Amino acid sequence: MQVGTQSGLLEGLTLAIQRQPEAYVLRSWLGLAAGEISFADYYKIASERLQLSYLTIDTTGACDLSCSDMCYYNPAIDTRLGLVSEKVLTRAIDEADTHLDLQTMVLAGKEPFLNARRVFALLRHCGSLEHRSFTVGVVTNGRLLNRHWDGLQDAARNHCLDFLDISIDSGFPSQHDRIRGQTGTFDLAFAAACEAHARLSGVRISVTSILRQDNPEGILELLRNASPSLRCFHVFPIQPPPFVTTQPLEAEFVVAFLANLKRLLKGELAGAGVEITVTLPGLYLSEAVGSSLFEWADLEENHQGACFARKEVEGNSIVYACLVLPEQASRLARITYDGAYLAHLHFLQAPQPQAYAVGYIQEESIVSLYRKAIGVGNHFHQIVNSRAHHECSGRSCWQSCFGGWVVAENAFLNGQTLTAQPRLCPKEKETPH
Repeated sequence: MQVGTQSGLLEGLTLAIQRQPEAYVLRSWLGLAAGEISFADYYKIASERLQLSYLTIDTTGACDLSCSDMCYYNPAIDTRLGLVSEKVLTRAIDEADTHLDLQTMVLAGKEPFLNARRVFALLRHCGSLEHRSFTVGVVTNGRLLNRHWDGLQDAARNHCLDFLDISIDSGFPSQHDRIRGQTGTFDLAFAAACEAHARLSGVRISVTSILRQDNPEGILELLRNASPSLRCFHVFPIQPPPFVTTQPLEAEFVVAFLANLKRLLKGELAGAGVEITVTLPGLYLSEAVGSSLFEWADLEENHQGACFARKEVEGNSIVYACLVLPEQASRLARITYDGAYLAHLHFLQAPQPQAYAVGYIQEESIVSLYRKAIGVGNHFHQIVNSRAHHECSGRSCWQSCFGGWVVAENAFLNGQTLTAQPRLCPKEKETPH
């Protein structure tokens, strides 16, 4: 049975759900795509779950790099505001674990190890929780890790650290350094990733890369160079913030990269045992399926509500992480270094993200802030409601994208109406039916 086209989405989702009847995200997706539930129905379903799956905590607002046209933070953000206290942060972590079904907590920043004392204090706290049910990790540019091996090894031994993600955007040192704005960054980051793999037993070491117009060959070169030592890789197509000139990637560009990636894994890297997770917003899904990279019926859903298709390629794996329904606010949140609770991570692209904050964790509990974030009239509610009258609803890709639903929060920052197609959409030439 052929379900590898956009027209076969309903049939494919039905088959996927038959294999996993507990998959609530896939079921909601199918209901919306088939017109069996309204967006108001979906809001009710999502807002009743109380599931903050993924919480990011910034240990600092500072960074030692000046990345070119890709930093998640607006460069005008004030990084000199007072730090929220560790006691307040640990209380928020405990409450999220107890009341909000926390699954993953990640320490970030700009560069978290510019406040290493806080990183290790929070890791120790998480490790001390007797019945901790969530995983804990750190996302870093890798430049400072060689100063902290003792602390990292101690965190690994005491089960305080589950994963470490190191950002490297090219296997060509000069290209990575140009992207990150600092000579020598590639050498430090690559050496740190290999050293972490050797030193940190039981910790998943991953290399994360942003796919841009200028670096598809650089990412493939990175895989060639790193695969003898490392096994886990993540690739994210760049999502241009509202305040930079970077152009969005067209679907054909992303699909061409994925085809080249598949060829590399079938050829030079056959049997290497690597797993590459590629995050695909709905903007690219219809083209990915139409190019036979995977089929709708291949989709699976994990216990965090993440949907993906896993394909084995000559002893390697490609995991296509498919983002269609909104995760911001209902399942993702971020606490900035000064305690602001952001329901949408893209709010860091505003010069003053505090203007979009739901509140501050030093003033309200994280449970209260989470409930506000998904409450009637707030950002999540507005984004869900906007789909009912969205101008993309007549497009052929609507059922796998819903008007860029997972990135619609950009509209809060760039002045577009929420019912307009998102700035990230590369299909502006297509006329809705």
